[in-house]
Amino acid sequence: IERYMKINHITEIFSFSEREFIRVAYENLLGRAPDEQGMRYYLGRLALGYSRSSIIFQLARSAEAKNLSSIQGLPGLLKQERFRQSGLGRLLVFFGRGRRQSAQLLSDQFGAISAHLDRAANQLASAVELFAQFFAQWQASRENVVNRIERSTSSIRPELQVATNPTPPLSKDDVTRAFHRILGRAPESAVVIEAHRHFPNLNALQQHLRQSAEYQARTASLTPAARRAYHQLRAALPAPELEF
Repeated sequence: IERYMKINHITEIFSFSEREFIRVAYENLLGRAPDEQGMRYYLGRLALGYSRSSIIFQLARSAEAKNLSSIQGLPGLLKQERFRQSGLGRLLVFFGRGRRQSAQLLSDQFGAISAHLDRAANQLASAVELFAQFFAQWQASRENVVNRIERSTSSIRPELQVATNPTPPLSKDDVTRAFHRILGRAPESAVVIEAHRHFPNLNALQQHLRQSAEYQARTASLTPAARRAYHQLRAALPAPELEF
């Protein structure tokens, strides 16, 4: 006849080692010694962090359970464990009694979130850098286009601007004299004369002629001092008398 260690109060069972705890729980709750499979199963649950109260609760719900009312404190423990394993009880365990595991879980979750945020921040920084490069390239391209437009509009043939200025400020004589004074020749045609009449004043027309390719080619070989003297000489020449 096997002799079992009988306990009077449920708190006595918590003083044993893990293997002895399982053996005494089997003997007092099921009336028999644990089989090898049961011993391995509950030792595994203890290793996973399950409480001894939860194992007592699981054994007490077994069909083999007997004489539960004879153990003092057991009904109260079972009632507490039943509440702890309910939804509200698990919530309280998560935020209260299980705060060590909860804190670790929260720490792991926050760590994962922090890692995701770091990756997202790095990706955002890379995207911002790419956008800045693209914007710089776009701005440079835009400025290049604007400069080209400005250069092209500044070099538009004056005859195309006739329609925008219906009253030419210069006379035909003014244009002809300016051509003779700066280029040393007469305008090519009446169309050229008409086109150059729309400069705002005579000085502007003469400056335009000095910037022409013909005048620049003529003075390209001169030193800056000689070029200035040539400008002054051309400007001082008397305007030719025009014949009509």
